[in-house]
Amino acid sequence: MSPRLLIADSNLRSRNVYARFFKSCGYIVDTAADGLECIERATDCEPDVLLVEADLPWGGVDGVLTCLADQHDATVPKAVVIGDEVSGTMDRLAYHQSVVRCIPRPRRLRDLVRCLHWVRAAGPYERVTPVWNVVSRLCDVSRDIA
Repeated sequence: MSPRLLIADSNLRSRNVYARFFKSCGYIVDTAADGLECIERATDCEPDVLLVEADLPWGGVDGVLTCLADQHDATVPKAVVIGDEVSGTMDRLAYHQSVVRCIPRPRRLRDLVRCLHWVRAAGPYERVTPVWNVVSRLCDVSRDIA
């Protein structure tokens, strides 16, 4: 069965690029533009992984994960948080067990695919920091080159 991914990003262009790319990689993709839509979609489609913008309008990642955790019948999916400035975000969201990684908005989508594969392969809510650090450094290097 194909993995289900919910992409929650306020930037229409990013959302569309991510959606097209992940569909081509075999994911079943749903999208949301804000926190309210993300909660609705996550409840309806029950994604394996949530790729969510740190500063998502209408609640941010914090509000979305809190609302999903408060729903008695909902299982909170593993979440990868992306953003332009994510330093300190992991510390701020540490109490949300579902957040497995906070990463800067990637320039190379293949790196993001690798991250999601590792997230899906990890145990329930196992943080994948050590493995992702290598890819994160590669993203930093590619940014410096660009």
